[in-house]
Amino acid sequence: MDRNQRTTPLGIWRYGYDYLRAAVTLDDADPNPWVASNVTHQCVCQGIELAFKSYLLARGGTLNDLKTVGHSLMRSMVAAEDLRLTPLSPEHRDAMEMMDRYYREHEFRYIVTGLKEYPNLSRLLSAGATILYNAAPDVASATGSNDLVHRMRLDLSAVLGQTPPA
Repeated sequence: MDRNQRTTPLGIWRYGYDYLRAAVTLDDADPNPWVASNVTHQCVCQGIELAFKSYLLARGGTLNDLKTVGHSLMRSMVAAEDLRLTPLSPEHRDAMEMMDRYYREHEFRYIVTGLKEYPNLSRLLSAGATILYNAAPDVASATGSNDLVHRMRLDLSAVLGQTPPA
């Protein structure tokens, strides 16, 4: 089985969900109420990246297409929106812009000194959950099981509090 067969939209969606869920768990366990740890930020950004990439794969993208957008949250967002993913709210877009450089340059994995400004973690988690929610129909369709959408969205609601958009 080659990599293109192993890497499925649903698998990437699930990994994105798991990284966001891990960020929630880490944040809940962190005794510092003022700022989330770099590990938590790494998890939430990884989850967001994978959420976008699950949509890209579901819409016919290839692994090479995913490599082209790299680890940039902004390039991933633009590529997904170009394929008709529902655009993010201005607040979520601002959060993506704010985190893009730090995440793209691996500043959550390696010590980089200096003053940094991050959006509120809840805004990042909300953005990730929204992307997963909006990607779910295309991801389920790509797997051949449209019935899966309900289960995917239930999981999001139970763990990340994402409910249907108004």
